[in-house]
Order: sequence, then structure tokens, then C-alpha cells
Amino acid sequence: MPKIKKLNSEYPLLICVLFGMQEKKAFDIAVINFKKISGAVADFFVLCSANTDTQVDAIATEVEKQVAKQLKQNPWQREGFQNKEWVLIDYCDVVVHIFRKEKRAFYDLENLWGDADITYIGENDIIDPNIIHESQKTNVRKDTQEVKKKTLKKTNKESKQKNINGREQRKNRK
Repeated sequence: MPKIKKLNSEYPLLICVLFGMQEKKAFDIAVINFKKISGAVADFFVLCSANTDTQVDAIATEVEKQVAKQLKQNPWQREGFQNKEWVLIDYCDVVVHIFRKEKRAFYDLENLWGDADITYIGENDIIDPNIIHESQKTNVRKDTQEVKKKTLKKTNKESKQKNINGREQRKNRK
């Protein structure tokens, strides 16, 4: 009989990602927890494997669908949808990596982060998205929107500075 994996419902985005992966039969699912590591790029990496390009695409689509449905949140960045060997979906706090089996073995991300806590989700572990409370759904959207706003402000300032510097350089050449 399958067992229900006890996950902390404090991380609703993580739960939605894992549920989406399981819905499309992802395997070798691993959650790398960076919360104790200072300077980490995210709170969690979630990795999984797929056998075919079609399965990689199906898993990625399902993860985005579940997160949008449960949390009304879109990814901040997404890459790899052309080759479908390694798809990356960035939700700021949670970064999703969906690999073709052979690419995952080649890049071996789990061993790059030896000081992080890694939790493996077995195929008999059931992730239940119903443990996410309504108040948590709202908080995730607000937190992510704040991160996006800060990043956009920083990017806009950098772009404006580059434009100003470029104009000054052109004036100096004349």
C-alpha cells in the first residue's frame, strides 16, 4: 500500500511541484534543501528524471499547470523546452529541474551540493496537494511578486545606467 509522504505544508509551492511530477510519472525525484546554506540561489531545487522527450515535456507542463491552478503563480524563468533534455522552471524560491535520465547522470547535481539536505521521494510516496491552506496560497503569490518587483527594479536601473553610459561614450567619441 502506498504511503503518504509527510511534507511540511509550510512550502506549498514545493508540494505543487512534487504533485505535478508524480502526476506524469516522474522518477528519481529529489528535493535539495538550501535553506541552511547562506548565499544559495534558491530555497529548494527539485530534480526528477524522465525516459523520453515527450515525458520531459509532459512533466514540465503538468508542474506549471498545478502551480498555476493551486497557487495562481507563473514561473519567473523557464528554459530547455526546445531540446527537452534538461528543462528548468524557476519559481525564485523553488527551481525545478526535469532531466532525461542520461543527462541527469551526466550533470549529477545532487553531488554538487554535498552540504545540502537531500530528500528522495519514492514512487510509493504520495504527495497530497490538499494540505495547502488558502492563506498559504495567498502568501506565496505575494512573496514571489515582491521578489519579481525587486529584480525588475534592479534590472531597470542597470539598463538605464548602461544607456546613460553608452550615450556618454558616443558623445565623447564625436
